[in-house]
Amino acid sequence: MRFFFVIGSIIFTVLLSYSAFAIAFKRESIAMPLLKLNIAVLLALIFYTIPIIFPDEKYSKIVFSLYLAVLDWILYLTFEYACVFTEQSASLRKNRLFKMVLFDLAIIDGFSILTNSFTAHVFKLQAVYEGSTFSYWAIHYEFFFYIHAFLCYIMALSTILELVRKLLRSPKIYRKNYQILLIAFITTLILNALFVTFGRITKINYSVFLYSILTILAFYFSFYIVPAEAEITTFSQITENQESGLLCFDADGKLIHANKKATLRIRDDKRILEQIELFRSLNYDRITREIEFNVVPTGRFSAEKRLFLEIFRNIRDSKNRLIGSYIKFDDITDERKRLEEETYNSTHDSLTGLLNRKTFFKRMCDIIRNDSTTPRMLLCTNIKNFKLVNDLLGEHFGDELLKRQAEQLAAIKMNDVIVGRISGDKFAILMNKRDFDEKEAVKDTQALQDFIKGINFKLHVYLGVYEIADPYENVSQMYDKALLAIKSIQGDYDQSISFYDSGMMDSLADRKNITNDFVSALEERQFCMYLQPQVRSSDQKLMGAEALVRWNHPERGLIFPNSFVGILEDMGLLHRLDKYIWEEAAKQVAEWQKRGIDLYIAVNISAKDFYYLDLYKSFTELVEKYKISPKNLKLEITETVLMHDIDLHKTVIDNLQEYGFHIEMDDFGSGYSSLNMLKDIRFDVIKIDMEFLRETENTTRSKKILTSIIQMAKTLGITIVTEGVENDSQVDFLTEIGCDIFQGYYFSKPVSVFDFESKYLKDSPA
Repeated sequence: MRFFFVIGSIIFTVLLSYSAFAIAFKRESIAMPLLKLNIAVLLALIFYTIPIIFPDEKYSKIVFSLYLAVLDWILYLTFEYACVFTEQSASLRKNRLFKMVLFDLAIIDGFSILTNSFTAHVFKLQAVYEGSTFSYWAIHYEFFFYIHAFLCYIMALSTILELVRKLLRSPKIYRKNYQILLIAFITTLILNALFVTFGRITKINYSVFLYSILTILAFYFSFYIVPAEAEITTFSQITENQESGLLCFDADGKLIHANKKATLRIRDDKRILEQIELFRSLNYDRITREIEFNVVPTGRFSAEKRLFLEIFRNIRDSKNRLIGSYIKFDDITDERKRLEEETYNSTHDSLTGLLNRKTFFKRMCDIIRNDSTTPRMLLCTNIKNFKLVNDLLGEHFGDELLKRQAEQLAAIKMNDVIVGRISGDKFAILMNKRDFDEKEAVKDTQALQDFIKGINFKLHVYLGVYEIADPYENVSQMYDKALLAIKSIQGDYDQSISFYDSGMMDSLADRKNITNDFVSALEERQFCMYLQPQVRSSDQKLMGAEALVRWNHPERGLIFPNSFVGILEDMGLLHRLDKYIWEEAAKQVAEWQKRGIDLYIAVNISAKDFYYLDLYKSFTELVEKYKISPKNLKLEITETVLMHDIDLHKTVIDNLQEYGFHIEMDDFGSGYSSLNMLKDIRFDVIKIDMEFLRETENTTRSKKILTSIIQMAKTLGITIVTEGVENDSQVDFLTEIGCDIFQGYYFSKPVSVFDFESKYLKDSPA
């Protein structure tokens, strides 16, 4: 009897050692609880076997005590394993109190059992001999053993309840796994109880082997049976419900699985079963192709052609032996259409349908570099004051105008011509030089005017042309050169086309120098305020002056505004210079005021000042800082500035007038809605340039219009300032028709503050 038990113990020790080794390399959450249980059972088996082999009473008591103590931990760890196996480890963590109670009881009971060697309060051992040979240990249980047994059955019951709960809630396909473990566990408990109860009959407790069998079963189910069934079930569910069609074949090419999508695929194309033989004969492990065939969509009667991506793949084992194959196919019709749309949208402008900037430049680069010997021209178009089109006629009209221009450009049918919308109202055309006709190009751009027939608006389209000299030059720089050609004629209504030359690049370099030098120039106060006097028409008394600016550059000398103001405005820097001159003007007015001189200085407000600055705050702070009267700091605003956002500008102007500032409309008559401006905004002064009389050969007619304007202004209580006055006849005429203030070279050109005071204020009190 002892011999067979020892042999069985050795066998189970080997099996448990192997499973412990295998579990140690697993990464699943179940691995650690199962490893601890495996080790506990292995120890219990060893502790129970030792007294059978070595019958020394002293050591047998100690080892048997260890065996009983380990039984506590086997049942505790079985409960912990069951919680993780049934996916309730999270709930176990939440119920820490219950786990802690079981843990503490196991420690107390284990300690009680281990002291049995000294107290004999749990059990006693009595050696039984057959003749003179030791046979087995007879165990006499004391009262505390039954407390130990009661604790063990509490932990065992907790495990049973956990397995029963999972059994009742699990899908039918998984229930047998929990049933087997539950039955095995209950069987082990029952047999263990029987062996304990009838130990005198059995002599050796073979239920120890049952714990080993239970642990090995747990290992097998945890890592092989349950995951395998879960994989099979999951695979079946996934393949059945996925959008892809899937056909699975065994090593002989026999169809062994087809999901619903694949069944429809076979129904619609009988050739699919023949294709597997073809694929296999090609001896390729993977084949991917796109195929088209007719399918009948669900709920429809007529077939439609659909595009499928089909993948054939062989499946091989670790020794590269063929074990099967599958065909997976996806309907990519809609995806392909969407991809084509996305590709088109990423390469074409959404409004006009022309190539966008990035794609135009790429294709241009490919064309000129793949055929670098053919002379080519790059054309760039730009609509003058296109923002004004949007403001006056609406953005919808502006969009329609751009689409019409795109249609005209796209209608050019020549070899190697590409057309793109680069940005806003800027378009680009690449064409062969031999196909370029200057007259036709200008004519085509002017044809856009037909789109706005019946609207009182003059549309002017500029055309910049760059003849490509180096096909390996950066294409973006080529475009910049064509655009630079346009900038050279912007503002000139007599020209529509301009050709790039190297001098334009020098001009661009000059712009960069101006921009680079500006900040330091402002800090070093290189900008000087110049004053041009304004005199009263009745007695030519000095009333004030207009503030102008000059740049006293340390290297280039005195630079006039037309060389840098436009550049600073384009670069978004002009507001900083304006603010500088405003303060210079306020400071000068304050100085005159201290000397008892009552003169005003008119300062200019540019378009972007309204957006970059808080004008009300800027001017009121200057008045308060220098303690001057707001009427002595007049504010000049051009009509075209106001047209861009009349509501915003009107609010600012009203607030400034309420504070006490006088507002002047500069360049009256140069825009398109002067009378509307007078209707909407209450100006204190309107300023008329004498160029108004020079812009037409019909001087008499112009004088009548000017007379009417002045009379109307007088009726509205508006002061009239006329600038550009240069001779006696102009002075006499303007005086006669009622002009209030004169400004021009007839009286003085713009001069420095020192020269202004020397000429006009030399007799003024200091």
